[in-house]
Amino acid sequence: MIKNIKRDHQKGSTLVEVLLGLAIATIALSGVTVVAISSLSNAQQGRNQIQATKYSQEGIEIVRRIRNSDYAAFANYNGTYCLGTNQTTLGVAATCTTPNVGQFIRSVQIEQNAGCGASLARATVRVAWTDAKCSAGVYCHSSQLQSCFSTVNPVQGP
Repeated sequence: MIKNIKRDHQKGSTLVEVLLGLAIATIALSGVTVVAISSLSNAQQGRNQIQATKYSQEGIEIVRRIRNSDYAAFANYNGTYCLGTNQTTLGVAATCTTPNVGQFIRSVQIEQNAGCGASLARATVRVAWTDAKCSAGVYCHSSQLQSCFSTVNPVQGP
């Protein structure tokens, strides 16, 4: 009789040990999963930031080419313009609300004589994107570059 009680007690202890082991393993695996998901999310955020910065730099170079090709016309730009993929000119001033460079929204704001000085235009290229961290429909991340450009042609014709 005593042997049966000891056996039953051992069986019950083994069951408790197994359940405790499973609980500890589940908690450990959950922690590893959270860390992995967080790392992947941060890596994606870093890739998006790098890509947005590249698109901002590309936008500044496009504005520089536009300015170099026609100083007189560039002096008349004032406002916000959408600058899509493979676009080399600024169209009509508009509010950019939909992705125009992959998953990103790239816009160029040109302000004449604003903060840069006389005969200078300030160009701000902003690239925005959204992800799961943003509210639905909100582009809560952005990269922005600014540069001042002369609106006076350095080579005056005869």
